[in-house]
Amino acid sequence: MKETILDHIYLAFSRWSSAANFACRPGCASCCTDNVTLTVLEAGRIASYCHSEKPPDWLIGKISLREPAVRPSQTTNEYVEAILAGEKEPQEPQKVCGSCVFLESGLCSIYPVRPFSCRCFASTTVCRPRGSATVPDTHLYGAMAAMQLIEHLGQFDSWGNMTDVLAVTLGGDRAEALRQHLRLARPLPGFAIPEEHADSVTRLLQMLFTTRVGTKTIEQILNGR
Repeated sequence: MKETILDHIYLAFSRWSSAANFACRPGCASCCTDNVTLTVLEAGRIASYCHSEKPPDWLIGKISLREPAVRPSQTTNEYVEAILAGEKEPQEPQKVCGSCVFLESGLCSIYPVRPFSCRCFASTTVCRPRGSATVPDTHLYGAMAAMQLIEHLGQFDSWGNMTDVLAVTLGGDRAEALRQHLRLARPLPGFAIPEEHADSVTRLLQMLFTTRVGTKTIEQILNGR
């Protein structure tokens, strides 16, 4: 059930964002850093894919290459919850990120199962080395809403940097030591979408919520009904 809902979130976001004129092309990998977050559900997909498509111990070798430079101090839903409570917007420390351990010759080696953090990142201008992306604000708020739903789907399980979550999911000698860097995915606290972007993001949410999985809509399932 969760796998199916995750697929629908991916698909709904892809359709919603397809009208934008993004410049991203194969081999454009400036955004492929080690600053990627995911849930255990997404980590399990990566592990299953690597087990069937890659040599033995390939995944373990990849995630053992180095520790990530960035480890988030709060989940997406924790961040939104703080905003909704009127708290000062928290700032993560600025650190230089390394390239993603799954990047090979400028291409993603786990592309079919890449997490949503990768799927949603895009730019309307070509990112040059040491440059920055140009992302429409509406796209950012839509991506954040989708991230919140994915986190809600994996609530109370591990959430954090991709290589940390994968290492803990796989187990082994480093798992317990790395668990301290993870957070628990939180339930949806609501959305923090500015009025000027609300119509567009609401279309995305309605597209998703009204999708049926079996006899229920995704909205009913996520609400526990």
